[in-house]
Amino acid sequence: MDFTKLNKRDRILIFVAFGIFFLFIVQRFLFSAMFAKEKSLRQQIKLQEADLRAALEMGQQKDLIMDERLKYRDYLFSDKNASEDEQIAAFLKEVETMVGTSGLSIVSLTPQSQAEKGSEYKKYDAQLRVEGPPEKIYDFIYKVQNSRLLIRLDQVAIAPKNPEANILKLDATISLTLL
Repeated sequence: MDFTKLNKRDRILIFVAFGIFFLFIVQRFLFSAMFAKEKSLRQQIKLQEADLRAALEMGQQKDLIMDERLKYRDYLFSDKNASEDEQIAAFLKEVETMVGTSGLSIVSLTPQSQAEKGSEYKKYDAQLRVEGPPEKIYDFIYKVQNSRLLIRLDQVAIAPKNPEANILKLDATISLTLL
């Protein structure tokens, strides 16, 4: 087909058709790559914003946890860097203090040889046997429940020492949990 033999209107239509085709090709190959890159960047921005929101939320939760830790710090063992023997000695001293202030006499206090270790805690156990009047036994149990440390009585057995039951024996496993 000879382009010069076409009339002016047909030539303009051919130029317009080639122009539209050229713009279509340019848009398809050049601009689509830019639009795809923009879309990818928008998705990355959304992901980064979500990560930042999550980090901010974790920071706020960390502050709440630290506030809670301060609230309960009296219940935690004071020296985390102490050796295991020092921690057991402090635990036994605390038990002896509670027994002494309750007015009871210690028959035996035997610590367990190894601490029970969990992922977040250590638990020290000791076998305790004390004797005394009922009201002092109850006073001791009250002091254990209200101790500043996380001390708990397990496997409690209370029995009369004499037939009049004015002196009781308390056999228990007492445990301290360190966080």
